[in-house]
Amino acid sequence: MRKLSVIMIFMSASVLTFGQNHVNQDSLISEIRFGSKATPLKGLTITWKSPGKTDSIQWGYTDNFEKGKFAAYQKTEKNPYFFNYTFPDLLPDTVIFYSVFNSLSKQWTHKYKFRTSVSDKSTHFTFTVLGDSRTRLDAWHMLSSSVRRANFSIFVGDIVSRGGSIKKWDNWFKYGEKYLSQNLVYHTPGNHEYYGDPENSNYKNMFVYPENSNNNNFYYYFKFGNAVFICLNSEDAGDTTQFNWLIKTLEINESAKWKFVWLHKPFYTSPSHAREMDKYYDTWWKAFDMYGVDVIFAGHTHNYQRTIPINREICTTEGVESYGSLPYQGRCQIVTGGAGAPLAGKGTGWFIASSRNCLNYVFVEVIEDTLKIRAFNEKNILIDKLTIVK
Repeated sequence: MRKLSVIMIFMSASVLTFGQNHVNQDSLISEIRFGSKATPLKGLTITWKSPGKTDSIQWGYTDNFEKGKFAAYQKTEKNPYFFNYTFPDLLPDTVIFYSVFNSLSKQWTHKYKFRTSVSDKSTHFTFTVLGDSRTRLDAWHMLSSSVRRANFSIFVGDIVSRGGSIKKWDNWFKYGEKYLSQNLVYHTPGNHEYYGDPENSNYKNMFVYPENSNNNNFYYYFKFGNAVFICLNSEDAGDTTQFNWLIKTLEINESAKWKFVWLHKPFYTSPSHAREMDKYYDTWWKAFDMYGVDVIFAGHTHNYQRTIPINREICTTEGVESYGSLPYQGRCQIVTGGAGAPLAGKGTGWFIASSRNCLNYVFVEVIEDTLKIRAFNEKNILIDKLTIVK
């Protein structure tokens, strides 16, 4: 009887120890997200947080991780650490399997999966746009969990309410885990990323970005299919260096069929933050008109707004007849600032074609000469749609 009791106690302790090791191991690796140093297939980089100092990753196109095991780059110098691993050029539209080795516990996590984008030469692809997730974590969780899968995603800033607070970053990752672990996201900084962090160092460390000729991660561009995507930092909109870079970028990509720009602060907006970008109509917006930018995505105002076609080279108080990149056509600006911040109300004004006061994100499909834009709320109910044909 005594032997049986000892055996049962030993077995119970073993099961408890195994369970604790398993649970602790998965929880030690956290805040998994994907960025890119270039395009979705070239430069794809995974980042995670860990208490270990020499973490590594194994991956492959099957769950046997046939591509092998690789050391990860320790990005930060304080515990817990951020680790990066940049994949080699990847196969398009394919599932990759991976597992992370925690160097503190000396164990591998369970198997994760991630689907790559379609080929960067494809003229049929999709992307999502959203932003302003700060403040209401439950709303951020609800909206981010509903975002439809696309080839990549764009975030228009104001990720957290105070960029200098690590706790707020931790909560953002926790409540957005489903979206962040399954989507490659390209970011631009909002004004709140600078709060408590004037150098925006936390934002720089959190993600991976394409590089530009000025060695500045706050603005960059990449090409995908028949389109060019240009990220701008509206917190430094008066910087001559950034403006000159914008002009050069538009010049070298003038032949792109589709031109997309994203930034945090919108030019046309209501009911809040109106006229904050007025002084840059003669620089940034003039460049958008001159080079035929098709769509400008922004956040900052916490609602959904789509403008009528606007071409300030023709008129500054009325719209033009159609969207497009030809000299007589106008820009489409979309504000999607409804990923969790307190809602601002419905937009009004001569420039408004459509506006909703709700949580929202935008799903965009490029099909060669056709652009389909669909906006959804957190329940994936359609709230706006637009098709542009060239």
